[in-house]
Amino acid sequence: MEMKVTDLTGLGDGILMPQSKNRFRLTFTGNKSLFPDDAIHIMTLQTISCSYDYHLKVLNVILEQDRYSSKLHDLVKQFSALSKNTANADNISFVVEMLNTDDTVLHAFKFEGCSLIRHLFELDYAANAAAQHELKFSFKSLKEI
Repeated sequence: MEMKVTDLTGLGDGILMPQSKNRFRLTFTGNKSLFPDDAIHIMTLQTISCSYDYHLKVLNVILEQDRYSSKLHDLVKQFSALSKNTANADNISFVVEMLNTDDTVLHAFKFEGCSLIRHLFELDYAANAAAQHELKFSFKSLKEI
């Protein structure tokens, strides 16, 4: 049985390098004047996971809570307050960059018109893990940049 090779002109005929799941950066790009600078910076540093659903237009972000600072709590409360008024949706946007091993950007997506629809901060005596904020945002549009 002969294997058929799909024509991928310009890409050769070898195995393509897969995108690494652990090489990304999430950055807040909305109206930064509504948030303390250090809180936005901490959000970028403390993001440990993000996922998005094109079909449902949902962006999920998991942040690890810093032991010594409550700035993430303040940031989440600000996202919540802004999201209760639909007129503020344009104030919240994010860029997710897929990174190469040397931190160069392979490609990036901009999530615009975001609104916080869920936040969960769970504490658990049985778990020996860092406390995390689970944030779920709806978004109006997604652009590849």
